[in-house]
Amino acid sequence: MLRRLPRRADRITSALEHGRLGLAMRLFADPRDRRFLTTLVHQILLAFLGAATGIMAVVLLSSTGGPSVNPAVSLFQLLGYNLLVVSAILILRVLVTIFRPPR
Repeated sequence: MLRRLPRRADRITSALEHGRLGLAMRLFADPRDRRFLTTLVHQILLAFLGAATGIMAVVLLSSTGGPSVNPAVSLFQLLGYNLLVVSAILILRVLVTIFRPPR
């Protein structure tokens, strides 16, 4: 094995010198890697959507005016409270997935 080592090193350096050295490796060949990446992107998108709807809810709740649904609540406030519930559900869904023990 040690006798063949200089010959192999010579072939490797020759291939490196001529630009023929390469590796055959696929990035997401394993299904577990693809599943992990898909789950990660899914959780990031859910967190982003939850934060965006939360910000929209705060903007709608802090705005004054708008058509009134009844004398105490305007349409903007009603939409704001609904978006706040949607935001809480999305964020809680992300948190449950994060803190759930692995299967």
